[in-house]
Amino acid sequence: MTQTDPGDGDALPSNDVPAGAAPAASAGESRRDLWNQLDQSSIMSVELIAAILVWGGIGWLVDGWLGTTPWVFGFGVMLGFGAGLYLVWMRSERDQQYPNAAARAHTRTPDDTTDTTKG
Repeated sequence: MTQTDPGDGDALPSNDVPAGAAPAASAGESRRDLWNQLDQSSIMSVELIAAILVWGGIGWLVDGWLGTTPWVFGFGVMLGFGAGLYLVWMRSERDQQYPNAAARAHTRTPDDTTDTTKG
């Protein structure tokens, strides 16, 4: 299938990329990018929830020990929320600064053949 350029009448194959245009990413690359982004967003969600649960749990234990329910628990939840947001912010900054770091972390190269069974 060809299309005709109205300017000069030459026929161009429809799969050619015009000069100066970037070639489109393959379907495999776009799917890989989608999964990498989903992976990173899942990690951020888990980090936020885990920070809240850990610091809230520590506050709950301290409240039980001191008998100050619910003050230290509330402080622990707020501290966990702040720590979780900080972790999410740090991860997003790193991902913006090094956009291919997550993809490289999940890709094996031929150099990754380190044998750990030898003593």
